Amino acid sequence: MVDLLVADDLRMREGVKDALGMELNTALFPILLKHLKSIVAHFFEHEQAKPQSPFSHFIEQAISMLRLFFKRINEPLAKPVAKRLAGLLVDFARYTNQLGSLGSDFSPFATRIKYKMAQLCELLVAHKDRPPLVNSPVLKSQLIGYFLAWATSIIIVHLHILTPLPFSFSDFCFALAAFYNRLKLRPRHALRNPPFTNPDVINVCLFSRHYDYLSFLLTEVTKLEQQDGGGGVLEQAAALQRKLASITRKIVKLAGFRKQTINCLVKLMAANINPAFRYFVNMFHYPDNRIKQANTHILWEVVKQGGHLLPELVKPVRATGLDKIVDVGLFLGARLAVDAVFLEVILNIFDYCKGVIKFLKASIKREVALLTIFARAQGYDYVQTTLSNLLVGLANKPLESFQPASGSAEEDKAARNLEQVTEAFLNVIHY
Repeated sequence: MVDLLVADDLRMREGVKDALGMELNTALFPILLKHLKSIVAHFFEHEQAKPQSPFSHFIEQAISMLRLFFKRINEPLAKPVAKRLAGLLVDFARYTNQLGSLGSDFSPFATRIKYKMAQLCELLVAHKDRPPLVNSPVLKSQLIGYFLAWATSIIIVHLHILTPLPFSFSDFCFALAAFYNRLKLRPRHALRNPPFTNPDVINVCLFSRHYDYLSFLLTEVTKLEQQDGGGGVLEQAAALQRKLASITRKIVKLAGFRKQTINCLVKLMAANINPAFRYFVNMFHYPDNRIKQANTHILWEVVKQGGHLLPELVKPVRATGLDKIVDVGLFLGARLAVDAVFLEVILNIFDYCKGVIKFLKASIKREVALLTIFARAQGYDYVQTTLSNLLVGLANKPLESFQPASGSAEEDKAARNLEQVTEAFLNVIHY
């Protein structure tokens, strides 16, 4: 029956696909995978895919058949079966990638397979009602590079085009977000030699490549969404009215893609929180307010999902780690004081890890260090006229005023006192 997936008759191919996908006994699935793997091996020569029309039809039907099959089962796969499936998925991705590089004549077919591949992978690792069927970091890391390249090529192709997109390409980011979830990025050599690599060390360059890809997608899709939705110019009114239906459909698709791109950035940064810190400040410097708002939302979600991964806030692993966060807080307060929500993001990181007092101490220390570098006359005057009153006021407050966890009847009042002192301190320094 597997051989009939490439039959000349379309109804035959579809019938076999439906029969294998919806009726195959789960006990026979390992045999099916083995047979699929042996057939797909003939599509490669010296590790290089050699696309042909029958091969492409076979892969498209096989992906659709596997998706139907995995919709029926709920239990995780045994390790040998999962490993064989992972190898088959990588072969599918390699073949499809090569098919898409052959030129415009093959691009629509390749795009259709990529779309189905994304749907299958999203189903495998992110079904809401069951644990992941495949949860291999090696597989995720191998496939995520293909998904990134495919999603990027799609947005580039349709950039500044007002015709409807061929399909809802937000599915690529659905799959990406599922693969990014709790995935610490590793270079390929580290994946091949896991016992000899430190699992706590994240490859910064690799993180940068993924972050840059996704930031580019977010920026471009926001521009395209604005282009499609903002028809205020009179000379554009007639054209927009004629294409209203198609543009409306496109805006919906772009909105879905934008949402899933944001989701990818959240998952990426939350799972790789340490290299993500270097981007925190840059994320606020966009002339486009929509991107700035999206970045604020991203940071809030990163704090909620990955705040517990900040070792500098839980235990003093490295002094430089806390210094970096203080730098971000002071920088934002000085540059973006008009928008308090940005500072709240940074403060929320410390509050999430019970580290507000640590942030205050580090900020005072950093402010004093900056004043020693500053001109001595101005620095002394600043201490005398500005900081001294604040510090004296802090020192004169009773200790119980800052212990909201003491369990006393004044617990709410103590919590408010702590919040007010934190806000007053930041206001004095930065305003």
